[in-house]
Amino acid sequence: MPDNYFTSATVWMIVWLLIGATLTIGSSLLTARTMFPQFAGRCAARCSTPVRAFFLGLLAAAVAITAIAFLGKLGKAGQPVAFIIGGTLVLLAIAGAAGQVVRMAARAVHDGESPDSWPAARRAATVLTLSYVLPVAGTFVIMPLSLLTGLGCTLMSLRAAKPVEVPQFTPVA
Repeated sequence: MPDNYFTSATVWMIVWLLIGATLTIGSSLLTARTMFPQFAGRCAARCSTPVRAFFLGLLAAAVAITAIAFLGKLGKAGQPVAFIIGGTLVLLAIAGAAGQVVRMAARAVHDGESPDSWPAARRAATVLTLSYVLPVAGTFVIMPLSLLTGLGCTLMSLRAAKPVEVPQFTPVA
């Protein structure tokens, strides 16, 4: 009869996996904001309607999960394509969430600081990723909402029909 109970090692494994995932997402947000500033700015402009972005992200995630489920029925042949679809979905969500970091950075500036500065973006990404660490609300509510909204912002930014005012980022001297 196997013992199915949590040991302290199992609990610590789960805690460190969540902390590692949160740090990875936080650094990915800053990387996406830094490497693609124009795209992050477009995502920030598109995130001005977060409910619309959330439902678009939810629809896209549902379609992708359905496609992954059908590909999973194919066995080994469908696994690489399912992995590519899932990875692309996560990367698009993180790229869109970088737009949320840009919007939060504009609200987290100190006196005399540019909203496009690296410290403001770092503070905004830290606040967002620390909210992911909250035991139940962060992991199961805030993080999915943020990433689904980010996915919707990315999809709206990819198909931008009319030009959007994009903030210009200035390098820190």
